[in-house]
Amino acid sequence: MKYVSLYRKFRPYGFDEVVGQDHIVRTLRSQIKNGRLSHAYLFCGPRGTGKTSTALVLARAANCLSPVNGDACGECEYCRKIKNHENADIVEIDAASNNGVDEIRDLRERIRYMPALGNYKVYIIDEVHMLSVAAANALLKTLEEPPEYVIFILATTEPHKLLSTIISRCQKFDFRAITPDVVEKRLKYVAQQASIDVDDDALSLIARWADGGMRNALGLLDQSSDYAHGRITAQDVSDVIGAASDQFMFSFIRALGKGDAPAILRYLDEFISQGRDIGVFIVELSHCLRDMLMIRLSGLEEREYSVTRAEFYKSAVDLFSGNMLMYAIEALARLEGDLKYSAQPRVLTEVTLVRICRSDVRDNIDILAERVDKLSARVDEIFENGVTVNKKASSKAQEHSESAIKKEQPAPAEEKKEEERPVSAPKAADTAPSQESQGGMPAREAWNVLMAEYKKSNSAFLAQLKQGKVSIINENEINLLFDSGAKMFANLLKKKNSDKEIEDRLTAITGRAMKFAIVTAIEHQNEDNSVLEMAQKVKDILGGVEIEII
Repeated sequence: MKYVSLYRKFRPYGFDEVVGQDHIVRTLRSQIKNGRLSHAYLFCGPRGTGKTSTALVLARAANCLSPVNGDACGECEYCRKIKNHENADIVEIDAASNNGVDEIRDLRERIRYMPALGNYKVYIIDEVHMLSVAAANALLKTLEEPPEYVIFILATTEPHKLLSTIISRCQKFDFRAITPDVVEKRLKYVAQQASIDVDDDALSLIARWADGGMRNALGLLDQSSDYAHGRITAQDVSDVIGAASDQFMFSFIRALGKGDAPAILRYLDEFISQGRDIGVFIVELSHCLRDMLMIRLSGLEEREYSVTRAEFYKSAVDLFSGNMLMYAIEALARLEGDLKYSAQPRVLTEVTLVRICRSDVRDNIDILAERVDKLSARVDEIFENGVTVNKKASSKAQEHSESAIKKEQPAPAEEKKEEERPVSAPKAADTAPSQESQGGMPAREAWNVLMAEYKKSNSAFLAQLKQGKVSIINENEINLLFDSGAKMFANLLKKKNSDKEIEDRLTAITGRAMKFAIVTAIEHQNEDNSVLEMAQKVKDILGGVEIEII
């Protein structure tokens, strides 16, 4: 007798053998037991998750002459003919190779014939998304109102490519990727039934690489059995896949955790020299680091890992911080995408791995994250609260201020107008709060009150003032800074003696002598005259006075 592949030999015959799709099995069983079968079903989901197999199980159960608990009995005449492949009431159609409108017209002609033995004529159309638009439209009317003895079961991996009118005519069932523990349990059963000797670690590795598909897992077990010629070990499975062994991966991760770049490059060279695929290695490394991140965040769940891996994760997880693991996983994810288009995958991989294990990145990643958070909060505060001098200038700062002004401010020509003179920093005496500032309204609050008054009485004037940035030098002095782009507004305000008017009103509001000045940017060639740079200059002149923008 010819050999039959494991995924064909152990294809589910009844609902009890369909694994990982309990939500679908329960619904279909109920429909069969209650006689509430639909005329059309749509099975969609990843490859290898049991869509076509479940369709066959449903077709057999629907036609069984004496179903048991919503499943085919396996003993009646109909079930015996199915086992002997003599049943003509179940028709499988591959839409990938029969996707034309002529094939669908032929199908519409054939559904007129009654079932030969069972209760239903079941048409299973696999990869239905491959139908042409004309063929899909030709199927619509038949799909909506087929004869009462016809059931359509459509299967696809890409339901988004189907016409919405087809989807709306079917009961839609979403098949899920099968979890590794369910796959591993099924593999153990198959290995026992097929007399295959295999290690638990090997089954765990196969389950992880199956990517949620039972057909993938059974095919890999079949292939590993032929490769091993005896008991299948995890190393045998790794050789078949082209992945690194657990011991190699564990050593590599330890070196990565310690930031040992030379060791990382040696391990990578060893892996490549064996003719293995870098892409496979990056995927497996990402999975391992992801597992370690989950352990760090939520603790170790023994059932999810083999004994060997669980012990390694316990010992290695402390080599990485949470931020470092996330940084590494993100870098490897980008690398995985870049490798598909790179002419030099090895170089790209080496650079990425060295960057991950660089000591400056490893040691400072948490500190950098904290500093970024603080800086972000500071920027938000700056834009909310404005520019304020919050520190007294020392006598040394005063001397520095005067000398800086002399150096930066050119000697004014006699004919220059007062408003055209460059900005000068406040004198030291101005920075020291006076006795009067101990009482009365604070400068910030006084400015807000003044703005509220102008909003009611002179909104146009208020709009001109808002072109500048307010700098509260101290409780007795306020400056309004205009950069080079808004200099015209400053000149306009000065010509109207607005600075004197504002100073008088601030004095009246606070009840103490206030000083107010309209300050324009000093023109310097090849220099950005933004308000922020002006504020920084004021800070430098005052000897380190902190500036806050409002």
